[in-house]
Amino acid sequence: MIQDPPEGSAQRCAEVLRMAMLVLGREEALDFINGECAELGGRPIDLVRDSDDGRDAVEAEIFRMALARG
Repeated sequence: MIQDPPEGSAQRCAEVLRMAMLVLGREEALDFINGECAELGGRPIDLVRDSDDGRDAVEAEIFRMALARG
């Protein structure tokens, strides 16, 4: 049986993707959001979709990545 997505998940995903594109650039943001991230233990898009805590962790990782770039 297919479950409904968690409340607010679409808005969380849109907000994080928009922020990631501003910080990382379009291609890197899309690769990051849809790919596996060892630091986060899964795909960022799944974490963002599932909870506010997941969104917070993904946002923190995006900023960590940006700071590492210099």
